[in-house]
Parts: sequence; structure tokens; C-alpha cells
Amino acid sequence: MRKQNSLLYKYELVLFAAFLLINLLPIALFKFLPTLDGPSHLHNANLIKNLFLQDSDFLHKFYELNTEFIPNWSGHFMLAILCSVLPAWIADKVIIAAYLVLLPVSFRWFVKSINPENYLLYFLIFPFCYSFTFFLGFYNFSFALILLFVILAYWNKTQIKPTWVNILTFFLLFTTLYFSHVFVFLIAIMAVGIIILKQLVIEINSIEIKKPFRLFLLRISIVVLTSGAGIILSAKFLLSRTATDYTFISKIELLKWIRDIRPTIVFNFGHESVYTHIIFYLIVALTAFAVVYKIKEITKTTFRELLISLAIKNDLWFIFSFLLLLLYFFMPDSNGYSGYFTVRMGLLLFLFYIAWLSFQHYKKWVIYFSIGIVFIANTCLNYYYIKQVRQLNKLAIEINNQSKFIEDYKVVLPINFSANWMHGHFSNYLGIDKSIIILENYECGTGYFPVKWNNNFPNTTIGILSKSEFCIDWKTNSASLTHHPIDYIFIIGNTEELNNPCAKETVQRILSEYQLISQTKNTQQFILKQIN
Repeated sequence: MRKQNSLLYKYELVLFAAFLLINLLPIALFKFLPTLDGPSHLHNANLIKNLFLQDSDFLHKFYELNTEFIPNWSGHFMLAILCSVLPAWIADKVIIAAYLVLLPVSFRWFVKSINPENYLLYFLIFPFCYSFTFFLGFYNFSFALILLFVILAYWNKTQIKPTWVNILTFFLLFTTLYFSHVFVFLIAIMAVGIIILKQLVIEINSIEIKKPFRLFLLRISIVVLTSGAGIILSAKFLLSRTATDYTFISKIELLKWIRDIRPTIVFNFGHESVYTHIIFYLIVALTAFAVVYKIKEITKTTFRELLISLAIKNDLWFIFSFLLLLLYFFMPDSNGYSGYFTVRMGLLLFLFYIAWLSFQHYKKWVIYFSIGIVFIANTCLNYYYIKQVRQLNKLAIEINNQSKFIEDYKVVLPINFSANWMHGHFSNYLGIDKSIIILENYECGTGYFPVKWNNNFPNTTIGILSKSEFCIDWKTNSASLTHHPIDYIFIIGNTEELNNPCAKETVQRILSEYQLISQTKNTQQFILKQIN
């Protein structure tokens, strides 16, 4: 089916806009679209802005900027810039909206750059936009996916002509990709290698033998030149970290995850898998159609013609997907300081496999039917996400509104008794627009984010009570000669959750040193009595 013979291609951009609008509804309907790490990213972006713009000894006593060239800067940098000119909640909307628009746009560009006559199956990308990694709040990883497909599309578009403009562009793209996510950066180099290999196979068949290898070496040289800074920084970053505890997911579980399309399931396996199974069986059916067509072709070709066909028909992307599948099954899920490797690899596996499906030959009715199924499944999933986001947004607003009771340049201890895993860093909504110290800040303790704890962090206490006297934990430095009592205590948890023994004991001890200044349905806020 050629592009000009289908009405669907004529209205493709209209349909594309409709998919985009449906995906943007969870942003448009609510003030916040909360993710697990999103509040922490917003709070730390605000800290970056304040550490740069404010001459505050108070902030610098607790925090410092990470001087290492770490691969987690891009999302925080964009948020810090936006937070300098916009309220934090709007800056967050801009970042999320940009991701939800640019991921399908970049994927469409990539598929179209390779298969301009038959590319409509790129619509399969939409159910993967609201991925598990997105709702984990992995902003840097999410934007790295966009850069990955931009690099591949631009490489195809320019045919890597060695002009200074192209070399500079690829250098900036590769370097920015490293500063977004080292894992995706390395995948990008592998994927560019597939394109170079494809070009070599095609050119060997069409021009004299020496020229293809000269072009091959030139392209490899350009990759090394433009990604060299990122490769050196990646090696330095990875070699400076010591894996302490490898964990693996069982092969049976990983196989089940493929059927469930685990990278797209966020809140409820039972509910969301109804629609992800539909997408999975659609992918299986499209694979069957493609394989039948390939078998018919193979019976009519020689081995040499088959090898050339692999390149011309873009089947090298199937081989690349198979390599990702091997990594998916055999790489660890975590290494002691970072994790969720398998679900990230699973997402990349599906995206590249969908790309391969988009390069295949299908009858018109198959493409129409596939897009219709994707539209229904994606709409149902988004409707479910809207219901979940509505509840998360209420708590995010509730917490953010409590920041008005907190003065700037004060220390806040959040205590989270909520049973909902998505509430893990919601306390950071207190600090998205204020210059305060929040003692729950997981980023500062990792060493691979832009902000980290100051080595001279003071000894923080609940009044005169130290951490050893509580069943809860918080950031402190008991060896420090500098003592700083916590100014505010912020508790998250509803009535039922606050009935557990630890919660009761903690609140009782707090009341001896602090007094309640604000209470909502799901939060309580206390202030140190001496400063009231």
C-alpha cells in the first residue's frame, strides 16, 4: 500500500492530533499530574535555582551542587529554567506536556525517515507514552527516549553527510543524551550502528567494493567523534560506581511481563492488563502477517539476495530488537545504586519492535483495524489514568497548600505514614516554590543527581530528641558540632494509617516539643513551640 493510495494518509495528521489531545487530557484536567519522583524533581529544580540565584548561607549549609558530570542533568536543568519564570506547577505541566507530545512526534519522524511510503503503524507508540517509568517520575529517562529517536531520524535524514553543521548537531544531540540518561545513550550508539550496517550492506550491492568500506569507516569515525565526549563521561560515571547488590527478575516473570506489556502497567495489573493484552495480541497478529509475507519472499530469493533484503526491508531492526530481548532477559534489574533496568529495557524493546512492525508490508484493512484497536485501548487506558490522577492531584494540592504555613529558610521533617506507594515523595510539594530544607530528599543521597547533601550537614533533632529515640528515620549528622532543631514537622496519613503503633508513638513524642498549626483530611503540620 503506497501512501498516495490511502485516504488515511491524507487525514493522518488530523488523527495524530486527536491521539495527542486524548493523551494530554490528564494534564489539562488537573493542576498536578503527580508521579512518584516528580515532586522531588520539582523541589530539587527549585533548589538548583535558589542555590544559583540566592546568596544564602542557610541553604548552602544543607545542600551543595554536584560538580560531577552526571547523566541526570537535562530534566532538572529545564525545570530550573522554567521555575525561574513560571510557578512550579505550571513548569511541571510544560515539561510533562512536552514529553507527551515530543515522544510520538520523534518516533513518527524516525519511522517516517526510514519508511516514508508506509508508516502508519507508528500509532502503536501512544499506549507506551504513559509508561510505568513515566509514572515513576523518570523525567530524564523519558526525555532521553525523545533524543534517541531524534538522533536516529536525523541520521537517516542527513545520510550523515560530513558537514560541520551535521557534526556539530550530532555532537550536541549525543552529549545532551548523555546528560539525560547514560543507559539510553549507550542504546543510541548501538542503534546508530544498525543504520550504518544497513547502509553498508545496501551500498556493497550497488557500488564498487572499496567505496562502501570507505563510507563505512567515515560513518564510524563520525559516530566516535560526535559521541566521544559522552562515551568518555559514561565510562567515567559507570566505573566510579561499585555495584553492591545485583538483583534479577526470574525468567518466567519476565516472560509474563512481555505478554502483559509490563512497561505500560502502572496502578493495577488486573484492570490495565485487559487493554495491554489487547495491544499484545495485536502485536502478535501483526508479527504473524509480517512473517507469512517474509516466508513467501524467502522462497523466491538466494542467500545473497536475502542478506540484501534484510537491509532494504529494514529487518535489521528485528535483529536489533532480538538483541534487546537478550539484554532484557539476562541483565540485572538493579545493581545496588540504580534499578528498574528490566522494565526500562522492556520499554525500549517494545518501541523498537513496533518500529520494525511499522516497516513491514500490510494490507490496507490490517492497518485500519490496527489503528482502531490502538485508539480504543489507548482511550480506555487514559480514562483509567484520569481517575487515578484525580485522587493523586487532590493530595498534591492539599500538601502544596500547606506550604503557606512554612516560613522560608526553615527545616521541615516530613513523616509519611501513607500506604500508597505513589505518595513516597509527595512531601516535596511543600518545597516546589519555597526556599526550605526538606529532610526527605532521596535525590541528595544518591550522588547521581544535580543536588546533594553538604558534607557538613548539621545534627537535626526533633526538639531536643535525637533520631535514636524514634521509630522513624530522617537525614541528620549526629557527629556534627552544628545542631539545628527541626522547625516544622509534616505528617502524611489518614486517620486509619495514623492508628499504627509507630504513628501513635511518633505523634505523642512530637506533641511534647511541637504544637499543631494546621490539619487537613490527610495531613498534620506541627511547629516547634520555642519559635512560635
